[in-house]
Amino acid sequence: MKYYFVLLLAMYAMTDISAQILADKWSITYSNPNGPGSLEFVESITDSNGNVYVLTTAFTGSDHDAILIKFGAEGTVEWDVEYSSAYGSSEDYGVDLVFDASENVYVLVNVNPDDATNSSSPNGYVIYKYNSSGTEVVSYEDVNDATVKL
Repeated sequence: MKYYFVLLLAMYAMTDISAQILADKWSITYSNPNGPGSLEFVESITDSNGNVYVLTTAFTGSDHDAILIKFGAEGTVEWDVEYSSAYGSSEDYGVDLVFDASENVYVLVNVNPDDATNSSSPNGYVIYKYNSSGTEVVSYEDVNDATVKL
């Protein structure tokens, strides 16, 4: 009987711990800056200060643009940046994001020109590097050699 009591007590403790781990720290509703349209979650990462970076793809009403959002540790929107390529009505899909050792964030965006004036342009990609304040540090774009759309 003692064994069952200890087992039940251990199961109760584990349930309580797992409930605490899964509890929401904060929640927020982020509105598409382009007006009505959908936001598709792509990826999120958290820095050492508890800030959360979220990469989304937003439908703008005519095409898609990638948006990077930084939420502070308490859930406030610190900043957001949007990528809409210069290739007319292109489809710009967020693909991935990572940190470097200094916690600069790198964003990979697939560029897919699809309008009539740019139909001969091949797919490509752009990589942006942002510091923690949302300032673009450097970017690299290639619309000739690669397609990373997943």
